[in-house]
Amino acid sequence: MANFRFADGRGFPASYQRFATQYGWGRSLGNYLVHIPANPQYCDSWQQARAAVKSTYINDLYEYEGFFSAQHLGLMARMEFFAKSESGTYLFWDIESRPSQDEFDIYAFDFREEPFLIGRSLDEVWFNLTRESAATAALRAAPRQAVFEGFDSMS
Repeated sequence: MANFRFADGRGFPASYQRFATQYGWGRSLGNYLVHIPANPQYCDSWQQARAAVKSTYINDLYEYEGFFSAQHLGLMARMEFFAKSESGTYLFWDIESRPSQDEFDIYAFDFREEPFLIGRSLDEVWFNLTRESAATAALRAAPRQAVFEGFDSMS
């Protein structure tokens, strides 16, 4: 994980690296599956999940022209998937953002409505989703419990 680099030379955000190291693969807040780097043969690995989301939603952005603004299409072109809620919301990093030296802005997106900035680190996202906030209002969701359910294996 420490050696991975995106096209711009930056690695995984520090908060994500801490999360993946401390918790591993599992369900966060009773709803979010945070995909972590693992054996790329596993469909739940970050590598496989990222490729699947890109091929399904991101590689053909022209299909969204007229539905999303040019600004949002630009954002979508630079988003990198890393988590999905069981209710259908994806979490993406904006890999061109620099809210701090070692983090990316994180957007929630369901491909039906515009992407929403939900936090500037994974720690901030969890904070925002566990209390009444602009994030829970945008997602039309009640605050989530701060829980983690680890999974024994990855498929």
